[in-house]
Amino acid sequence: MQDQTYEIIEWCAVLLNIGYVILAARQRRFCWVIGGIASLISIFLFMHVRLYSEAVLYFVYVILAYYGWSSWNEKEEHTSEDIIDSIPSADSIIEWSWSSHIMLWILGSCLAWCIAYIFMLTDAARPVLDAFTTSFSLIATWLTVKKVLTNWVYWVIIDVISSFLYLSRGLEIYAVQMGIFAILAAWGFYTWLKEYKRSESIA
Repeated sequence: MQDQTYEIIEWCAVLLNIGYVILAARQRRFCWVIGGIASLISIFLFMHVRLYSEAVLYFVYVILAYYGWSSWNEKEEHTSEDIIDSIPSADSIIEWSWSSHIMLWILGSCLAWCIAYIFMLTDAARPVLDAFTTSFSLIATWLTVKKVLTNWVYWVIIDVISSFLYLSRGLEIYAVQMGIFAILAAWGFYTWLKEYKRSESIA
């Protein structure tokens, strides 16, 4: 019965997470509400299977969900046409330089090793791999909030690696979810890229 209960909870989190990605790709502000709820559920599940840095990651996701909700709302208020559609303006999608991304990779790697060291002192499963997905997921989420186009590229890579991580811990449903996320992230990149190019042509 307990295993069945956890499976039901896991499915709820999966469906909410998928809803978040779809809404984020379509630039719907409500994605942050869905994402926040899914993250709260995920914290409980990851504590249960001893993926502690993943639990910490999803706690930060809750905070970032609130920030994302507030941030995207501010952008909506500046464009009357977008208020009607409840979609932030297309020209709010930006892209960063290669040098900025390299700095992020260095920062993310340093943070990952710090997290890995801490969790090596506990009974955490796969602390190094878990720490790297945690670190770069935080970066990717921040890029999503800031509407940086290549956030979706980060997510494709992270989702593929996370799928293996979850599968190794017996979270088959979450592993499948990450495979779906990788596909949705590729779609999200394509969707945002069209909007980005459209705004660039208008500018």
